[in-house]
Amino acid sequence: MNLFSLDNLILLLTGLVALYLVWRFYRRYSAQKKLHDIYYMLGFVVLLVSGLLLIFLGYGILASPYVLTVATLIPLGISLGIMNQYFRKWKKVYAWFALRWLQQTRVGCAPEPLARALAWLDERTGPEGSTSGDDGNRVPVATAWTALCRLLDGRDPDRDPRLAAQVDWLLAHPSSIQLGDPLLDSEYVCLGAHVLFQVGGEAWKTWNETMKIQLLQVQQRSGAEAGSWDPADVGPTDRTSVTALRALTFEVYYRFAKLER
Repeated sequence: MNLFSLDNLILLLTGLVALYLVWRFYRRYSAQKKLHDIYYMLGFVVLLVSGLLLIFLGYGILASPYVLTVATLIPLGISLGIMNQYFRKWKKVYAWFALRWLQQTRVGCAPEPLARALAWLDERTGPEGSTSGDDGNRVPVATAWTALCRLLDGRDPDRDPRLAAQVDWLLAHPSSIQLGDPLLDSEYVCLGAHVLFQVGGEAWKTWNETMKIQLLQVQQRSGAEAGSWDPADVGPTDRTSVTALRALTFEVYYRFAKLER
């Protein structure tokens, strides 16, 4: 085994960066006692350990399903940290999403937290399909988030009245390009696309046609900002976030496989 191969040097540099970030987040947590710093440390500690295992045990360990399972803790920790630090009003929904993700990757989790999360989703979803956020308002993003969570739970709109109502609600509120319209929210459009792609059929065809025309219509085609989208006044408001979310929206066709229901 050549410990000084290019691959191992890259892994070593990655580990050193991870070690530095763990130290920085630990210092910040010691001073501020914020939960998001614990999540960040979790992600980067697992990254550090994973790199060291690859260096000393080789790439053959990637054949083990347990390695894949543990590796999911890297994006999980970092994403939970981001949600708790910057998007606190959506942290409950995202935590449920993360629990389902862990279960899908065989990490496993106790059924009780999932049951409580499902009850919370049902409590916030009205009979017409819309879902209220933590502030009590019915918002498109919360509706799209909870619909995606229900799909990841293995539910089918043909057999789940709440999910069927949410799909109908999304179709009745297609994406918008009008400033000030809550349906302009890039996060809503991205999540709605992922929900309806999984639903498929006429529902997806209807949403997809409207979405493609609108998003391509307002994309910058020339100048220094070519390829990007202008900042919005609802949801993520800066050019980078809006462009990233809309690029993810256009990856919906091949980013995730269709769920089995």
